[in-house]
Amino acid sequence: MKTIVLKVLHSYLAGAVMVTLLLPACSNASGQENDRLKSSIEEINSRFVDIFGSGSAEGLASFYTADAQLMVPGAPAVAGTDNIVAYWQGAINAGINNVKLETTDVSGCGNEVIEYGRYTIFAGDNFIVDNGKFIVIWKKDGKELKIFRDIFNSDNPPPIARGGVNDTILIIYNYVKAEKVEAFKKFNSEFLLPLFLKDNSPAARSARMLEPLKANEDGTYTFIYLMDPVINTPGTYAFLPPLSKEYGEEKAREIIKTGFTDALARPQVDQLFVVRLTGQ
Repeated sequence: MKTIVLKVLHSYLAGAVMVTLLLPACSNASGQENDRLKSSIEEINSRFVDIFGSGSAEGLASFYTADAQLMVPGAPAVAGTDNIVAYWQGAINAGINNVKLETTDVSGCGNEVIEYGRYTIFAGDNFIVDNGKFIVIWKKDGKELKIFRDIFNSDNPPPIARGGVNDTILIIYNYVKAEKVEAFKKFNSEFLLPLFLKDNSPAARSARMLEPLKANEDGTYTFIYLMDPVINTPGTYAFLPPLSKEYGEEKAREIIKTGFTDALARPQVDQLFVVRLTGQ
């Protein structure tokens, strides 16, 4: 399941919600009305998240009009109830099991309202797998508003091609001390990843990191290094060479010790997986 989750999670991003309230018939809502509407949307977002967690694709599709479209990144629009059900079912099957929605603003009123917001999506054991922004156009359907257009895109670079059938994937579990989480994240985001990307190295094309949402029972946090597919060339994922090239060996060793070695509560654990076709 982890293999499937990590291969397709970028294809399934967050949606938005149906709003069950009547709006004043006007062209531009007042600040007070916008505040009231935003508050109502946030309450409904909470219901949407609950349904998302329950794994009901049909429940999610019920938030959309019959002629709704999901305008997903890198693919044609997903149109119509049956296709929207299939889209969300695919996300659920891929292991996406939680979403956080934040409404940042609303505009319009009456028969059409626009919501602006941000999303974070999670998979597996509450690992953050993507975040970005969305715009949702609602239209009135009877006495309630439903989603007419759902448009979203990630804040992260487009995903690159990942392991295919019979490729090997390496997963490394890093158990990080609670007080060292920020140092560990800084090591990866500000030092290691920029250098791999700068050199367009094989590591930058195959490796990524998944962040945890909550602590383990012992208080540590599990950060996952995913090599998808793993590159077996010696030294591909070594920290010291690119850091030494940029900062000199002495400084590089200090960076690794402070941001990585000292952050680990116990030794890494690794697992190898071979990609297989499923559901055929």
